[in-house]
Amino acid sequence: MVGAVAIGIWIDLAQNSFLRAHAKAPGSRSFARDDLIKATMRPWRLVRGAPLAAIFALNGVPQRDPALESLRQRYLGRLRIGLSLVFATWIVWLVSRLS
Repeated sequence: MVGAVAIGIWIDLAQNSFLRAHAKAPGSRSFARDDLIKATMRPWRLVRGAPLAAIFALNGVPQRDPALESLRQRYLGRLRIGLSLVFATWIVWLVSRLS
C-alpha cells in the first residue's frame, strides 16, 4: 500500500511540473495541484470548468514546444511505469494467495 502511494506521488510530481510549465504559456489555464485544491473550495467551479477533463485532454495532445513535450513524455512514461508496477505487484500478490 505504501508503495502504491509512493508511485502515485512520483507520477503526480511529473504531472504537476508539466501542468505548471503549460500554465506559463500565454492564454493557458493553470491546472496545477494548488489551483485544483483551491477549486475544491468552490465546487461550482469544478462542475462548470471541468478541470479534470481538460487535464486529460491536455495530456493527450502532443505539444509544439520541445520542453513541454519532454515534460509531457516524462509524465506519461512515469504513468506507464507506475501502472505496470501496480499491476505486476497485484499479479504477484494474487499468485501468492492462490499457492
